[in-house]
Amino acid sequence: MRCPQCSRRNNDANRFCIFCASAMTEKKPKNKRVVIPPQDIAGTIKGRHPQLPKQPAGKLSPIFGFAILIVILIFIGQYLIDNMAVYEIQAIEFNQSLDG
Repeated sequence: MRCPQCSRRNNDANRFCIFCASAMTEKKPKNKRVVIPPQDIAGTIKGRHPQLPKQPAGKLSPIFGFAILIVILIFIGQYLIDNMAVYEIQAIEFNQSLDG
């Protein structure tokens, strides 16, 4: 049982909270609502969803996202390959200038 004052757990047999010493009484609901279930499926749907939201026309599938990711990775790989060639040329030119 939880204490109504400090909301900490206590033993069900305790009459007072062991943390704040307040009386352990159960909270009773202030107003009770009587819920009458609908007798047909249309009433159930209307009761739960008064205005059903419209579904978006086209959801992107995970396959489409995966394809975009692959394309991006290909472009990044090509960029890295091109830049490595430039750095290799610069390194060769630098070594030649040191030698000669």
